[in-house]
Amino acid sequence: MAKKSLLEIYALAVCFAAALVILFNGAMSLNYIVRIVNPNLTVSSYEYDRSLTDEAYLRNWPT
Repeated sequence: MAKKSLLEIYALAVCFAAALVILFNGAMSLNYIVRIVNPNLTVSSYEYDRSLTDEAYLRNWPT
């Protein structure tokens, strides 16, 4: 097995870092899409019901 050049190691490290960034951004984007499409999956029903209307939100406002 031939020894890898410094340029090849650098290129592999950059590709690995880019793959991690794409994976992280993809997971965050999927979470945001799910939160928009079906908020009950990511927010408890109690919190969702409290903020569903302006009146309910104001009723639960701390005094």
